[in-house]
Amino acid sequence: MPKRIGYLYEKVVSFDNCYAAVLEGTASLKKTDTVKRIRKNPEKYAKKIQAALLSGWEPAPCRTKIINEGTQRKTRELLIPSMFDHLVHVAVLRVAEPYFMKRYDFASCGSIPGRGQKRAQGIIKGWQKKMPKYAAECDVRKFFPSCRKEVVMGCLRAMFKDERYLALHEKILDQMGGSIAIGFQPSHWYGNLVLTRCDILLRKVGVRFVRYMDNYVMVCGRKRTLHKAIMALSAELAEMGLTIKNDWQVFKTRARAITLLCYRYFADGRILLKKRLMFHIARVIFNAAKALDAHMARIVMSLIGIVRHCNSYNFRKAYIYGIISLKLCRRLISDADKKCLLSGRT
Repeated sequence: MPKRIGYLYEKVVSFDNCYAAVLEGTASLKKTDTVKRIRKNPEKYAKKIQAALLSGWEPAPCRTKIINEGTQRKTRELLIPSMFDHLVHVAVLRVAEPYFMKRYDFASCGSIPGRGQKRAQGIIKGWQKKMPKYAAECDVRKFFPSCRKEVVMGCLRAMFKDERYLALHEKILDQMGGSIAIGFQPSHWYGNLVLTRCDILLRKVGVRFVRYMDNYVMVCGRKRTLHKAIMALSAELAEMGLTIKNDWQVFKTRARAITLLCYRYFADGRILLKKRLMFHIARVIFNAAKALDAHMARIVMSLIGIVRHCNSYNFRKAYIYGIISLKLCRRLISDADKKCLLSGRT
């Protein structure tokens, strides 16, 4: 067992950490009046965060928001903290992030810096060079709302021994409602840390795998080993109060494709879009061509980024290049960005 880390509370409450948290916590947010006001005077808010942490920070109530996510329009409930609490969360996490990154498995992807869809796709492409005979896919049922506070704190206590620092994480989890809430900055860090236990177990079983948040894809030359891995994973999750969805499958890789996120990966090396996503992209491109503005241009270019990382030449030729001008999309985005910069200067 690696040594537990201590003396982190002093790093959290330092002015330099709070100042960096203000800049980092507002960098990717929409430039609202509140965000502009904070970024205009970061020293002031850094001192407020430092004073709140030293005097015993107490979280404020959160607001909820319902969204429909992805092409399947999944309904998700977001729990959104106040801006001040969000910056406190960033300050607490900044100290722990390097230790989290060391603990995560190489095949752990999703909501981790530098380990997005590109990393997951690269791992599966490596398998395609000599695809194993069998593959398995499984998903954890309602992972975020089902992952209890006690499980997360157990994983954190296995890493850290600073009680004052652990108390801050406990307050964040209490603010989430006793489980991992979608919409909080620390949520994906906690989720990946909890599932690291399962990653270690799968390495011991002897299967190759890639995990994108709570979605697992495993490959092996023996079907029996994959069934053993699924059963071991199910038992490990049961200890944490979690379960695998009943639609898990073990199949021959030459009979069907491996499916993960946007793509289908075939044993012969082909990578194709999911059909539902393909229809969605074609529909969005067709509607964007009717009324193209800077916002729709950004949507189009993001979808082009998805399409270019698979075998989609005929699809692009028929449903994108002949319908919409990518050069015009880039020009609209560039003009809109220049206008924002000029308005910001004045």
